Amino acid sequence: MRLKILTVILLALFAGYLYQNPLRLHLPDTSLAEGLIEDNAHVFKQDETDYILEYHAMLLDRFDLDYRIITVNGQDNINRYAAEVFNERKIGEKSRNKRGLLLVIDVKNNQVRLEVSASLESVYTDAFVAYLENRQMIQFFKVGRIADGIFATSEIIRIRAIDAQKGHEFDDSKFAGSIGGGATTGAQIGAGKDTSFQEDQPEVLAADTPEETLRRYLRALENRNGRDDLDAFTPDTRKFMATMLSTPAQMDNSYKRYKTCKAERVTYNEDKTRAVLFHPLERRDCDPFLFEKGEDGKWRLDLKALGLGTNHTFGNIWYVHFGRQEESGFWKYFFGFKHVWFNRPDGENGRFDHQGIPYYHRYGIFQNHVGEEIRITKVNKDGFIDKIGLRAGDRILEWEGIRFMHSAHFGWRLKEVRPGLDIYIKIQRDGKIIEKIAKAPPHPDEGELRFGFSYKGFSPRLNDQAVRLPVVHYVDAHGSGKDLGIMPGDLIRKWQDIELPNMMDIKKSIKKFKGDERLRVEVYRDEKLVVLESITKPPRKMSKVH
Repeated sequence: MRLKILTVILLALFAGYLYQNPLRLHLPDTSLAEGLIEDNAHVFKQDETDYILEYHAMLLDRFDLDYRIITVNGQDNINRYAAEVFNERKIGEKSRNKRGLLLVIDVKNNQVRLEVSASLESVYTDAFVAYLENRQMIQFFKVGRIADGIFATSEIIRIRAIDAQKGHEFDDSKFAGSIGGGATTGAQIGAGKDTSFQEDQPEVLAADTPEETLRRYLRALENRNGRDDLDAFTPDTRKFMATMLSTPAQMDNSYKRYKTCKAERVTYNEDKTRAVLFHPLERRDCDPFLFEKGEDGKWRLDLKALGLGTNHTFGNIWYVHFGRQEESGFWKYFFGFKHVWFNRPDGENGRFDHQGIPYYHRYGIFQNHVGEEIRITKVNKDGFIDKIGLRAGDRILEWEGIRFMHSAHFGWRLKEVRPGLDIYIKIQRDGKIIEKIAKAPPHPDEGELRFGFSYKGFSPRLNDQAVRLPVVHYVDAHGSGKDLGIMPGDLIRKWQDIELPNMMDIKKSIKKFKGDERLRVEVYRDEKLVVLESITKPPRKMSKVH
């Protein structure tokens, strides 16, 4: 079901993402969900009901919206029925401010009605409700996807609540006069996909730069161009989008959101065939965009990799989905995320360990006290490592998107990763780089040799002696570390007044920086001692993760 809902919310973000598996720290109290759905017409499967309940519990917890759904099989007057139920069930009583919404779906008579409490009429006006029903919900009902339509509609309701909190009015100028007022609509269940938003729409051509291709695509969204065969899409994206449903409400919402996003950087891979456009984490709701260069030299959007390779929390914060790397192909774009690290939340029964929440490297540098690889020293026949084709002597450069992993952390991930998740692996063998995706195996039984191999992490060397000094692996061009003059490969001998610092010493020091502070660092570079001094910048801003 949850992968199915991806086709729903390939949606509010230019037709592409799944709002599933919210962060554990922000999971709503699902006890709030009691009584929010009455499925008398048996429309929903159990997993669909559970997920909608979880989402509506979040709406109640965060936005004080008591939003309930009732399905029925035949009512003579859906308007009268909705009004009676609204009063009898005291819709809004779960809300502190009596904010109630009731969606009634009459399957037999093919009608829907959204009833709105008096306290919400200024937010969810008749015009907005008609827009929501006709330009969002009904588009899903036509293809028989009732649960998907309800979930996608709930997302638009959430976004409207955020706009209202900011004092924004609902703009009905695009559809005034085209759909009429009122809050009761023919459901058109099973009527077939509405392709009117694809007909007579102009082509959108790929451009010479990723930025221009994106600009053209956003303009297409503004004009409600729902074509899934645009030249601005990669070939795989065109096939992918043909299976999706893009509604006018989704396109409106996507354009509204992305027109305010300003790119932080565009990063290219070594052969300039792929690119990542990254937005600053101050706007975590602005997702990155992925591009592939065609044989004609034009840049095209890879929405398949983005739509399947990322997800969102209930707070609309994007994260990398480490459970769908093979299916999505997102791993091909990891080069564009070197300036961030991905936090991997733990969760009960591994529920959340597929999530990678992006954070900037503090001070713009990434350092570790081991060298550039973990080396496999032994492989047992028929063990996990043997089965996925790794050999003794292979150097592991990247594992699950983590580069230069500490050997202790590597062992912990092997033990903790949920079986079945995709593991992206990058190794070096005989001077060649090999990339592959493997499925995480079942956890070994107690006392069993862990996954059938052994490994060792290596320290940097100085004057032919292994040292345990922190080694710099990456320096962000936008961070204070760049101003300091520190370089990848530097061994940090002294940090401020700390002689022979360890990793934690540096992290604690960086965490205290507020900007405009003098910093003095001594490093070994090419076995020579180099002294570096600078004034620190204020830390880059990041929005909170909801």
